[in-house]
Amino acid sequence: MLAGFSYISPVAFDLKAPTFRHKMYDAYKGTRKPMPEELREQVPLIKEMLSAMGINIMSLEGYEADDLLGTVARRSEAKGMDVTILSGDRDLLQLATDKVLIRLPKTVRGKTTIENYHTAEVLEKYQVTPPQIIELKALMGDSSDNIPGIPGVGEKTATKMIVQFGSIENAHEHLEEVKPNKAKESLREHYDLAQLSKELATINTDSPLEFSYEKAKVENPYTPEAYELCKRLEFKNMLNRFDPATTADSSMELEFFTCNDLSGVEALFEKAAQKDQVGISVLADPDQVYTVGLVLDEKEIYQIPVGGLLTGDYLCGKLKTLADSTVLCAMDIKSVLKHVSLDDPKKVFDAGVAAYLLNPLKSSYSHDDIAREYLDGMMLPSKEDLLGKTSLKKAWEEELECLGNYACYQAFVPCMARKVLLEKLDETGMRLGMFIGAVRADKLAGLMMGSDVEGVSREVKASAVSELTNIVANSFLRAIGTMLNIQLIASLPATSYDYFGAVISSVYMALDQYDEQVMVIRNEFLYMDDKLDASLFLIPEVGMLDRMFKSLGI
Repeated sequence: MLAGFSYISPVAFDLKAPTFRHKMYDAYKGTRKPMPEELREQVPLIKEMLSAMGINIMSLEGYEADDLLGTVARRSEAKGMDVTILSGDRDLLQLATDKVLIRLPKTVRGKTTIENYHTAEVLEKYQVTPPQIIELKALMGDSSDNIPGIPGVGEKTATKMIVQFGSIENAHEHLEEVKPNKAKESLREHYDLAQLSKELATINTDSPLEFSYEKAKVENPYTPEAYELCKRLEFKNMLNRFDPATTADSSMELEFFTCNDLSGVEALFEKAAQKDQVGISVLADPDQVYTVGLVLDEKEIYQIPVGGLLTGDYLCGKLKTLADSTVLCAMDIKSVLKHVSLDDPKKVFDAGVAAYLLNPLKSSYSHDDIAREYLDGMMLPSKEDLLGKTSLKKAWEEELECLGNYACYQAFVPCMARKVLLEKLDETGMRLGMFIGAVRADKLAGLMMGSDVEGVSREVKASAVSELTNIVANSFLRAIGTMLNIQLIASLPATSYDYFGAVISSVYMALDQYDEQVMVIRNEFLYMDDKLDASLFLIPEVGMLDRMFKSLGI
């Protein structure tokens, strides 16, 4: 409930304890199914978020949330306040007045709208006043709350009766005038049940609730505590609502530089070659490169726009050469490989793939997502924030600043996040690999790339197969982890060309693994008329399979 000008915003919750209605009628809400476990688990988080936002929580043993809302609404109305109650429960319509607004969210075809009810709107839709909503429920009952009502009286008959007589008591006094006869006889026989139903349906607006308007005031719900909780819970849309001043501690002042002359670019790449790692981005369409991002450290962040002597081929050639000296960190190395042919795929780091391996259940692995999760909650603008619906080509042609900024962010995040991502990957206990014949590997690579792989370098094909291995392996790991109620995270796959025995032996040696335990999963890849098989090998660290079996009681 929100009391407009005073910014009073308490939220009411039911308690598990029986209410006064259960004491009146043992079967009250007896047919209601228990709260789904998935929802029950969220309730403590909801309360934690409300507390973090400074929003008052109301609960009172023996009373329902509706009673508390009704009590505060009537007290606030008596103080001259305009009151709004937001709820999905139509029972609250009985509380509507000219000063109390009931707002009912309604979702149709995935779109949520809100119906607003003062007295006039209730009368218009239901033909009765808000207090008479109680009379309707007394007659027709409510299956959701297991309020009995009287047999044989539905909504239409109940409405006609209340419109004519005003209340069940008056209808009973004029029993011979009640029509149809079935309703008359039902009211005659079950009048006591109608009175009980009326008591059950009536919201108590005078509960002994201790309520402080001062404590219930909300100055600004977007507090630092709420911000930290939103980060932890990955409420991405919520994070964008916070004032930057609130999140200043999670932000970093980034300064971007533009390098657009040949001598400057040459010097920049020479300096980059001395680093242990650099961040890169290549903003391009399939047939044209527009801008390259290059990050040496958190203070040296460069965008290099294509133009003049700085052609796309020239810049991609410089990146290829740079990979001989240092590790290239990118958000999506596959997109880079479309323009930069690398001789050694091991000299690259894909931040997007690493983040996926750490949490395969997320829906997005963009630079802003990774910065927020792995760079101490750093808030960076998303691609949509920077470019909107503007294409890369248009942004480049119009020399828009947003294109260069996007290139810088795309290079900055993988460079800065590499260390923490690798540390988290090192904490995992699995290695993975997929063994497949060379011919089949080429065919799979072609299917993934949507083209003939003839003339495509081994490195590019290996990258495509590695990505497929990631997807397949982590799908199995999720399924196994769900079954065992544990989290299994695989390492980044490595691609090797050799006889099977040599490959598997090298993996075991690298793991110092000699107990000969391995999990083999057969796969079939079906695409139209093509059918390809492969073997997925999950090679655990020593003792890992034993722990998995123990969780199954084996």
